Amino acid sequence: MLMYPDEYVSQEAVTLPMDVFHPGTSEAAPAVLCLHGGGWRGGSRVQVHPHARRLCELGYATVCPTYRLSAKARYPAAIEDVQACVRTLRERHRELKIDPSRIGAFGFEAGGYLAAMLGLDQDYRYRISSRVQAVVSLAGVFDLTRAHERHFRSFWAPIEDFLGEEAYQSEDRCEEASPLFHVHEEAVPFLIMHGAEDTTVPVSQSEGMAAALQEAAGRVRLHVLPDEGHNLSLEAWSKIEAYTEKFLATHLSDDEPY
Repeated sequence: MLMYPDEYVSQEAVTLPMDVFHPGTSEAAPAVLCLHGGGWRGGSRVQVHPHARRLCELGYATVCPTYRLSAKARYPAAIEDVQACVRTLRERHRELKIDPSRIGAFGFEAGGYLAAMLGLDQDYRYRISSRVQAVVSLAGVFDLTRAHERHFRSFWAPIEDFLGEEAYQSEDRCEEASPLFHVHEEAVPFLIMHGAEDTTVPVSQSEGMAAALQEAAGRVRLHVLPDEGHNLSLEAWSKIEAYTEKFLATHLSDDEPY
């Protein structure tokens, strides 16, 4: 396994660091972005290093990017950052020894939100696509509308910080910022997992997203983990790793156009 620091340039011409783990194969490896949580206002790419290392041991090139947090740049900055990271991987695929047609995204909480946006991406402004081929979301946030009704009180402030006060008060902007309202019939395969007793992000977020994906595209697996909260047990992580390994092996196994 090779691990080295690298960087990419966001759509706002901001240079951001990313850590790359490569299995050391001579052939191009499928890649997985590992996106940290933290309510868009905290966390670090280092948090997802353990997941990146594990996936790298399975033969994936894994990338842990830094994205701008809400204190520095609000919606849609974080989305644009991870989109730029995917385009960088495709543009530099020979140098990085990754397969540009087999890129997935794994994310927890806010990272699950960003992974979903990459899987639903229909941004055709750029020559190189930022859409990934498979999404794994754990405790993801998918619907930012009517936050006072749909989310626990502790998450109201992170959502407002992410959107900004004006957008937070606008139903149209909240819909625009929500993956749930971007679901379409060409959505890539999703694996969604969530603790049934999560008191940070309601399990209804994942249930609603899975239902919408099932109706539109029919390519989604939902696993609700009984008796698990936001801080998951070792037993839960064992199941999550098994589900993730099987899912990625299935959906990143063959080349697909992007």
